[in-house]
Amino acid sequence: MKHLLIADHGRGNGTSFYRGVVPLSYIDGLDIQVVKDGVDWIDIHQAQGVYVQRPFTKGHLSICELTKRCRKPLWIDYDDNFFQCPSYNGAYETYANSKLYIDSALRLADVVTVSTPRLKEELIPKTKCVILLPNAFDDYMYEFQPRDKKNVKNVIHWRGTPTHDGDLLEHREAIVKAHKERLDWAWVFVGHKPHLFDGHISKDRLAYQHWISTPDMYPEFYKMRPNILMVPLKDNAFNRSKSNIAWIEATAAGAVCVASDLPEFRRPGVRTCSFDWMEGLLSVMSMNEKELNDMYQKSLNYIHENLRLSHINKIRYEILKEVMGYS
Repeated sequence: MKHLLIADHGRGNGTSFYRGVVPLSYIDGLDIQVVKDGVDWIDIHQAQGVYVQRPFTKGHLSICELTKRCRKPLWIDYDDNFFQCPSYNGAYETYANSKLYIDSALRLADVVTVSTPRLKEELIPKTKCVILLPNAFDDYMYEFQPRDKKNVKNVIHWRGTPTHDGDLLEHREAIVKAHKERLDWAWVFVGHKPHLFDGHISKDRLAYQHWISTPDMYPEFYKMRPNILMVPLKDNAFNRSKSNIAWIEATAAGAVCVASDLPEFRRPGVRTCSFDWMEGLLSVMSMNEKELNDMYQKSLNYIHENLRLSHINKIRYEILKEVMGYS
C-alpha cells in the first residue's frame, strides 16, 4: 500500500471532486491522507509523496518547500490560469498578489498537471514537467442517464458563481433578446442570483436555485430536465484556458450545451457562439426533439469514448508510477 499526502486547500469544492481527492481515491493500492492546513514534517515523512491542489498562498508554498526539504516527490495540480485572471473576477486581487508564490511552487514541483492544452502552454516555461490531465465524467460513481424526451422542459440553465458576473454582463443583451423572442422558455440560474437580469427577463420566466454540492450536481441537474445549458464567457486568456466541465454536466443532465467559441468547447454536439449569442441560443431553442437528441448523442458519444474518469485515471496511475516512484 502506497501513501500519498494530499494538501487540499479547497476541501470539498469542485476541484477536489474533479481533480484531487475523488479521482485519486479510485487508484488501487493507494492510501491517501487529506489535510488542509498545519502540515508538518511528520506528515510528509510518513508519505511516499505529496500532492498539492492549486497552491497560491505563502502557506501553500511552505508545504511545497517542506516536501522538497524532506526529499519527497511533489505533484502540483492547476485547473485555472491564475496568471491571467481578469479584473472583473472576484478573485483577481488574490491571484494578482499570489504570482510569486505560484511561480516558486512551480519551480519546486516534480510534476504539474493541468486541465487544458492552453494552460499547459502557459506553464511549460515555468516548471520542469507539465502533463495534460483533462477533467472527466466520474463513471465510477455515476452512469449516464438517457435523455428523457417526454419530461424534458423548455428551460435554459446557467450554473456558476459571482466570479462570472463579468461574463454574463458581456452577453446580457443577447440573452435578453433571445428571451423576448421566445417567451415560452424559462431561465434558471444555479448557484448565483445575478441581479443584472432583474427587470430584463420576465419574473415568471426567471428562477434561481441555490448552489448544489458537486457530488449532487449530476442527479439534481438530471431531475431538473433542462433542454439547454448555456456557458457565456468573455474571450480572454483566462477563459481560453478554462475546461469544459459545464459541457460534461450539461450532457449528464440530458441537455445541449451552448457555449462561447473557446478552445475546450469546440467539441461534438456543442453549439458554439463567436459573436451573436442571440442567434446561437435561438438556433438551439428552435430545434425539434430529433435535432436536440442528435446533438446530445454526439456529446455523449465523445465523452464516453474520451472523457470517462476510468480512462483518464490511467494518466494519474502513470504519474504515480513514473514520477512519484509508486511501483
